[in-house]
Amino acid sequence: MHVDDVTDRGDVVCVTARTGTARSACRECGTMPARGHSRYVRRLHDLPVAVRPMVIALKVRRNQIPQAEIEPN
Repeated sequence: MHVDDVTDRGDVVCVTARTGTARSACRECGTMPARGHSRYVRRLHDLPVAVRPMVIALKVRRNQIPQAEIEPN
């Protein structure tokens, strides 16, 4: 994971980060995708930092594997 930014917004601490890996295998069949399809942001709420809530905006890859490439288990 790579932290891009940490922002103190007064009432909340925001951490913006992204995953470090370029590709990951399909959790169901183990196939490595030819390319990453897109990215999306997951918002994680963590324990308070100095009594203020913390939000982590984690940008992760969404891989798309064509159905024809999926190997049966």
